[in-house]
Amino acid sequence: REKEQSNNSTIHCMLKDRQKYRSKIARITTSMREKLLFLPVLLYPLSLTLALTTKMPPVRKQPTKLSLKIVASVSSDQETNSKEKAEAASSSSLDDWEIPPVLPKLLVFDLDNTIWTPELYQIRQPRCPLVDRDISLFPDVRKLLEHLLQNKETDIGRIPLAIASRTNKGQWARQLLKDFKIEEISLGSMMAATEIETGSKKVHMANLRKATGVTYQEMIFFDDDVRLNLKEISQLGLLCGHCPKGLTLDLFKKTLEQYSKLQSSS
Repeated sequence: REKEQSNNSTIHCMLKDRQKYRSKIARITTSMREKLLFLPVLLYPLSLTLALTTKMPPVRKQPTKLSLKIVASVSSDQETNSKEKAEAASSSSLDDWEIPPVLPKLLVFDLDNTIWTPELYQIRQPRCPLVDRDISLFPDVRKLLEHLLQNKETDIGRIPLAIASRTNKGQWARQLLKDFKIEEISLGSMMAATEIETGSKKVHMANLRKATGVTYQEMIFFDDDVRLNLKEISQLGLLCGHCPKGLTLDLFKKTLEQYSKLQSSS
């Protein structure tokens, strides 16, 4: 009996100690929870102080990109017939124009509705169109080419010219480049390189870059089609001039001035 009483006493003490231990654990847990709740409040002033005193790294100025630049034509995109387009000569001139300080190293032109009108696919006849009868240069294009020929020894006159035309009338286009004359010189002979093929104009530009050694960022491209051509080509890094009613002297000057401005700021 004494042994049984001793065992009971030992078990009672163990249970009592266990209850005390559990109570202590519960108090510690409650205290830790209360402290954790106030931890963000205590740390906020410290984090704010660190944020204000820490020197932030300087933000680098991104270089000016030419890849998404398209200079809009000063003329409207209103539909007109081919005769009206050809007769819509600009009163602008290059004689008194102050040439920008930074010039491109290659000027690339589309043909249909940029250099001449109408577009070749609109001409429904079996033979090649006759110049100045079935098809005509835009008046400002002729003025521009004449100016470049007359000023071959100047910076503007020394810029090489090129053609990039997407057409399934390639044979006609090549013949017309021979037939159109600028001061007795054929239009084709004025070009440093010519790309007249079907397919993507990105391929045309890659071939022109290879043929001339001029990088995309050093070119300017003139075209009438934004949706199919200019948005695609501008992604290569070219500055593009949009001429929905043919290339004008105003657009030519505006595009070269924008090119000089972008290159000077980049």
